[in-house]
Amino acid sequence: MSAGNTEISHDFPGFFKVYKDDRIERYWNSDFVAAGVDAETGVQSKDVVISPATNVKAPTQANVIAMSIDYRLAPEHKLPIAYDDSWAGLQWVAKHSDGKGPESWINEHADLGRVILAGESAGGTLAHYCAVQAGAAGLAGVAIKRLLIVHPYFGVDPNVLKFKCDKVLVCVAEKDTLKDRGVAYYEAMKKSGWGGTVDFYESKGEDHCFHFFNPRNENLGLLMNKIVDFIQLN
Repeated sequence: MSAGNTEISHDFPGFFKVYKDDRIERYWNSDFVAAGVDAETGVQSKDVVISPATNVKAPTQANVIAMSIDYRLAPEHKLPIAYDDSWAGLQWVAKHSDGKGPESWINEHADLGRVILAGESAGGTLAHYCAVQAGAAGLAGVAIKRLLIVHPYFGVDPNVLKFKCDKVLVCVAEKDTLKDRGVAYYEAMKKSGWGGTVDFYESKGEDHCFHFFNPRNENLGLLMNKIVDFIQLN
């Protein structure tokens, strides 16, 4: 490799660095979990290509039928690709509203009248975006009931008035440098007059996305209890 290829043009410590030859090197990568049956939990998942043009995958899981969008990441893929992938995923779900969609499991078991959007960190931004898009552009056959935002990056968005969901939960971590943004989002939602209710939860003594790095953390159990209570639509 030539000396020029090792020169760094942009460095984002803890995340990635970009070399002058446009190569991108990430400081760490999360493990890829293949679809299948988890022997310990009994959870079953599968990959579904929802957009042949982009090869976006949607793992669907039993019980609550969780759909996770494998959206393309920046900086390898320029924005707004992540937003487009997420919205395409929600539109794909809507194709099952008449019971004739491409994925039989969703046709047979999903209640699209009780949909929850959720995301953490950048995923929280994408979940918020999809909630706004669904309210502004409409999404036939799908009723978004709740929005879960965990450790968000953004703060205030005037488009919240376009929301169609009934309730929002904003979760932050006490030591997260982005905490103030999550608090600002919560306060903005309370004052917006969007017509729903918003709740707030703070994990004491924790940092950004702590639950991802330490799955045995005691505070993770408290956070998960809060989330489980929130997603119950009874």
